[in-house]
Amino acid sequence: MRAYSQYGARLTAARPMRSIGAIRLTACILCLSAPLSASPAQTLTNALQAALQNDLDWLGAQEGATAAAESDEQAKALFRPKARLVARAGFTDFTARVTLPAPVQDIDRLHISGSSLAGSVQIAQPLIDGEASAEKRRLRAAARSGEAERGEVRQKIILKVASAYFAVLSARDTIAAAEALKQAAEREARAAQARFDAGRARITDVREAQAEAYRAAAQLVSAQIENSTSTARFEAMTGSKAVNLQTFRDDAALYPPLEPQAYWQDLAQRSSYRIAIQNYQLDSAVAYADSLGWLSRMKLEASGTYEVRDVSGRTSIASIDRYSGYMAGVQLTMPIYSGGALESRQRQAQALARRAQRQLESVRQDVRLEVGRAYTQWTGSVQQAEALRLSLDAALLREKAALTSHELGMRTQADVLAAIAQVIQIRFELQTLFRQYMINRLALYAAAGKLHEEQLTEIEKYMTD
Repeated sequence: MRAYSQYGARLTAARPMRSIGAIRLTACILCLSAPLSASPAQTLTNALQAALQNDLDWLGAQEGATAAAESDEQAKALFRPKARLVARAGFTDFTARVTLPAPVQDIDRLHISGSSLAGSVQIAQPLIDGEASAEKRRLRAAARSGEAERGEVRQKIILKVASAYFAVLSARDTIAAAEALKQAAEREARAAQARFDAGRARITDVREAQAEAYRAAAQLVSAQIENSTSTARFEAMTGSKAVNLQTFRDDAALYPPLEPQAYWQDLAQRSSYRIAIQNYQLDSAVAYADSLGWLSRMKLEASGTYEVRDVSGRTSIASIDRYSGYMAGVQLTMPIYSGGALESRQRQAQALARRAQRQLESVRQDVRLEVGRAYTQWTGSVQQAEALRLSLDAALLREKAALTSHELGMRTQADVLAAIAQVIQIRFELQTLFRQYMINRLALYAAAGKLHEEQLTEIEKYMTD
């Protein structure tokens, strides 16, 4: 909006005979451009930090990453020893055929009957477990994916905050431009009326200036509505008032990316969060498919059990109060036949893994195209800025010529208003292009997976204090 303030000041110097009207125009624009309070400027970085405290997507991503981190702990526990305590209570009644030596060889049956209480400690150590190995890979992929998803959400919030910040600036620039055009048209209408009353102008000059003022007034109302909408969106996002926002300096120098497009595309293939997330999903799908293989279903574990049992009862030959003992050994488990269910799950998992591979290839292609688009838009905005600056120089010359020619009776009132409107419009387009240039920069960093707060700090160097 400083551009419109400078425009008003320059117009005053160019037309001293109408200095009062120009001063009123300048004062009006300066009021629009002035800070709303004496508090420090609200920077992009400050707005981002405020948004991170309020944005529900970010808060959800934080919790998602915390939950995903637990998958890593679960993966570590898969091959650790497992121990459990087992307690049992019940009634026992069974008979066993036995062969006993003399002198009790006439006893051929052993009968045990009574209630019992038992407690045991069981320990198992996995030695070979293909299914657990595959599950470990899947869990680690889930943990990495949660962290990548948080990074992707953070990048989106940075872009969203910057867009909302610039949208408020754009709406206020639109108000300033419409107000400047309205004030200029009203001033010209008053001057045309005075000339008409003195017999030095036509009534059409008055009507043209009045029509332009009414049109500018309608644009001003529309701009005020857009400003209210943009301001409300920004305040809802950040939880803070949209006051003292920084604007872009008029002398800001725009430059294209220093590295070639191929560099950014290669960087994106290595660093893009979207690619990383899809890569982890592929790893998870492949791990699941591997867990269903026949060799993965084989399990070998070392185990040991120590048990103590109290028995309230008798046997056919003696009473038993307590007995204890332990067992140690290894256990091998391997499925032989599953009725076809396991084979079906294998085919299903392999198809899902192939689908994940295709999706990864698609995401890689999308990211490459996204980088190319952002790169082209960045470089294009620099070229557009140069063209607009040249156009502004030409428009200023045209306006000066129109003002001079109008004083000499060689240009109409419509010519003067058109020249003024063109200068205001080009200044507005140049400010809009500055904002779009910054968005294009951020978009390229985001596509490459390298968008952080540092990029906002760099943009703040282009803005007023």
